[in-house]
Amino acid sequence: MTTCGSQSHRRALRAVAGVALAALVAMAAAGCESAPPVTLTKPAPALPTARSGPPPVLAVHFDRGKYPLLGSRAADLAKVGEAFNAVLISSGDDQLVQEARDQGLKVYLGFDEHKDFAAGKDVTADVRDLVRFARAHRADIAGIRVADRVNQGLRPEQTLAYLRATGGVLHQEVPGVPVIVDLSDPQLTCGLPAQDPCSKPRMPDYRYQTDAELLRIYHSGYVDGFMLANGLAREDADCGGCNVRDIDTVAQAAAWRKARAMFPHPFLLFARVATLSFPQFQYPGNPAQAAMATHVYETIPLQAGVDGVDLWAWSRQFDGTVRTFLDKSGAANPLWQRMVAVAAAVHAQARPS
Repeated sequence: MTTCGSQSHRRALRAVAGVALAALVAMAAAGCESAPPVTLTKPAPALPTARSGPPPVLAVHFDRGKYPLLGSRAADLAKVGEAFNAVLISSGDDQLVQEARDQGLKVYLGFDEHKDFAAGKDVTADVRDLVRFARAHRADIAGIRVADRVNQGLRPEQTLAYLRATGGVLHQEVPGVPVIVDLSDPQLTCGLPAQDPCSKPRMPDYRYQTDAELLRIYHSGYVDGFMLANGLAREDADCGGCNVRDIDTVAQAAAWRKARAMFPHPFLLFARVATLSFPQFQYPGNPAQAAMATHVYETIPLQAGVDGVDLWAWSRQFDGTVRTFLDKSGAANPLWQRMVAVAAAVHAQARPS
């Protein structure tokens, strides 16, 4: 075992450069065992580059805007446009569609009856109402998401039956409007560096979150795109992605390259992200952590060729907390500032009319 004054320790110190060397020398002078660990700093990841053609979609779950963060739904939508160019809203609210469009935001309608359908509910009337609403706002909507996490719990035959009853009908009744479905596939990341092993036991509800099931849905023709979560491993800390690691960039890049190859253009592919919103009153990370989080969850999928990123959620009550990207006071923070910078870099900020 080496000590603070040993020759081998001095050789180790000489191998460390710059700030880290100075810090370690100070630690040696004060006593190794009581000194704090050294944190090496490095430049923040680069922002994404703009692509040719239309900018990518940066969409946020807004639902009905029931929990305005800035005092009103209109104020929230105006702020949304700094970091997003689209909102996912619940179908049925004419005024909300208009408010979003007035702020220059694209509108994706949200609809989800897949669990009730699997339990035996006839969703014909609900789909008919969705068709009427979509027709009334055809010029204002960019797409319709027909289910959230559709491959969680349902058997494959139930999933396809539900998508036939929703996406199949929408294709006939509102042709030209993309139909999208939300789902998960941890097989995209399993086995990659620092990720879960592919042999890890899984709960029964998650057994159909596989490459094969996604390909079944893709080839069914009932949908035109996926909002896809790829199962990137993360610690239990719930802090707006503040604990993302450098090694995660390797798995994230590989997973999205694989997904884009599995589901090539013109099929729509959105990276679905639930990690960046946080429950604390203030964002608990620092600028470096915010830069790494947005790099992993926004920039890397965009660089891999996805059509957009779908982030949950603007201001949403969940599991006894409220999830936001801004601080709960409505103040900006390092995460929000970096999200705004990402949107600006790819020309995906809203443009109010």
